[in-house]
Amino acid sequence: YRFYASGFSRGESVDSNGNEVGNGWDGGHLGFRSDWGDLEDAFMVQGEAYRDEFDPGGSQEGAHVLGRWTRLLSNGSSVEMQSYYSTSSRTDLFTPDSEDSLSTFDLSFQHTLAPSGPHHFVWGGGYRADRSDFVNTFNAGNFADPERTLTIANIFVQDEIALNEALDLTLGLKLEDHTFTGLEYMPSVRLAWRPSDSSMIWAAVSRAVRTPSRIDRELEFPPIIVAGGFESETLIAYELGYR
Repeated sequence: YRFYASGFSRGESVDSNGNEVGNGWDGGHLGFRSDWGDLEDAFMVQGEAYRDEFDPGGSQEGAHVLGRWTRLLSNGSSVEMQSYYSTSSRTDLFTPDSEDSLSTFDLSFQHTLAPSGPHHFVWGGGYRADRSDFVNTFNAGNFADPERTLTIANIFVQDEIALNEALDLTLGLKLEDHTFTGLEYMPSVRLAWRPSDSSMIWAAVSRAVRTPSRIDRELEFPPIIVAGGFESETLIAYELGYR
């Protein structure tokens, strides 16, 4: 286990006449990490908290905690489960009625099966919930809904197949379900060939998706920006490499 702490104090800058410009910044962090268990069951917990204060009168603070459990099964398979929670917020002297905070809960699971013949199979899934509160009194920019919880759930499978001693084929698929866009799919195919012990040639085709954020879908700045309109961005990637 270990514990740590750090802090800093940054003085204000000065202009060409020697006058302070009001941008001082003080901050501090506290954290810990603990690992225990054995080869069969390994556990880890870590956490951190911070607070920063900056002139003239603003501040930001946050904290997170993460836990992970890894278990090696008797047949050579392994199971890993991880979860974390984080929270952050920011305030400003000039806009005391404004609010900018975010809380995130995340849970993930992965099962790596022992190799079976030419196959090495991995599957898993996860769930994340983001709760954000945003109110801006500085200008007209705000979200259509100041309070919003977004969720995203996923499941994935991957099979690495040894076609022969020098050629591997990897097939994978990930499905995601997002609050804004619903179900998205991301497949991938990868082929790796080792013509010698010191070189490898590989090629891949995959589909990636970027789901829209709250800024994409809900930001309003009348009459310039109207909320809505953005859908998922998709990418088909073709790769070829030598190592």
